[in-house]
Amino acid sequence: MRITLNDEPVEADEGSSISSVLALRGIPLENSAVERNGEIVERDRLGDAVQDGDRIIIVRFVGGG
Repeated sequence: MRITLNDEPVEADEGSSISSVLALRGIPLENSAVERNGEIVERDRLGDAVQDGDRIIIVRFVGGG
């Protein structure tokens, strides 16, 4: 199935979770916010399966000083 991850088309296996798709792409979840189809994904929902056509955006928080 095809999803969009940070505006790039990505192929994902049927039944893949949000967290597994991100892990396979090397995207750490620490200090990140995940948005799926325009809605923030709570941490306890990262195990939900992605669906064909999902649009996932990852925003990383970076500290400085």
